This record gives sequence, C-alpha cells and structure tokens, in this order.
Amino acid sequence: MSLFQGLEDKVIVGKTWKHNVDNLQSDDLVLYVPAHVIPLPAALLFFKLHDGFPSPIRFRLKWNVYGYFFQHPNKTRLYPDTDASLTIGDLNHYGGWYCELCTDQFNSSLQDAMGEGLYTDKRTQLLRAHDSQPYFAPQYLLNNSWQFESLLNNVYDKFDYN
Repeated sequence: MSLFQGLEDKVIVGKTWKHNVDNLQSDDLVLYVPAHVIPLPAALLFFKLHDGFPSPIRFRLKWNVYGYFFQHPNKTRLYPDTDASLTIGDLNHYGGWYCELCTDQFNSSLQDAMGEGLYTDKRTQLLRAHDSQPYFAPQYLLNNSWQFESLLNNVYDKFDYN
C-alpha cells in the first residue's frame, strides 16, 4: 500500500522520483513534502515500527510564521490539506512543523510585519513562541542554533528594546 497514493507519478527535477532512489523496497517509507514542512522524527518512527497503517495520512503541524519565534493564532495546519485515514499529531502534540515564509524572511516587504509580530495581512497578531516551550522548533535546528539563528530569533523584533 502506498503512503501517498499517486506519488509514483510525481516528477522531481525532470525525473520520476523512483529513479533517484537506490534499493527501494516495498515496505520503505517515502515522504514527499516541501521544504517548509518538517515532520516530527518520533512520528516517522511510528511508521518504521508499525505495519499496516491506513493511507493516505496527513500531519497536524505547528503553524509557525517567518521563523519558529512566531506561531499563527490558529496554531496548527494540516498537511496535506486533504481527507486522510490517519492524522499524526493533535493540538497538544504536533506531528511536526509548518514554517510559512521562513525562507522569505529577508524580503524587505515582510520586515515591518515581522518586527511588529503581524501576519502578512498586517492585521492578525502572531503569538510569540519561546525556546522553553515544547515543540518550539525541530531539535536539529536547536542543536545547531548558530547555523539557524535567523529562524530561531526575530532579528527584526521591535519589542525587544522596550
């Protein structure tokens, strides 16, 4: 059973994805997610340890904006946003992270909104996240914070000077 039905037809960099993977076995797990979606490693371990999970699946992800220092007031986002037999994560235990506009944070048109803690609509107030909170950011980023400083700390924060 395929985790994501129809995935075999996806094309990556001009080649079918199967041609980019050596020794693919019938029970191997293939995740096809964009760069701003990071599944929780413990959720992936679930798939490694359990056979026969229903498909398709989706993840309930912590919805961060600009970096892991802001969370959208709706708190979570489903990925993919389709019907699924199984949803990994809930409102208290996320299945990973959805980091909207994290790769666009140096876009000058977003810097004022980031500094004021506003969503792109310039009306919705974002929630401040702190590194002491559970699920603040993926552990890899926290362990290598010197490489991911701009995703963990808001360099445009206008409230730090009060």
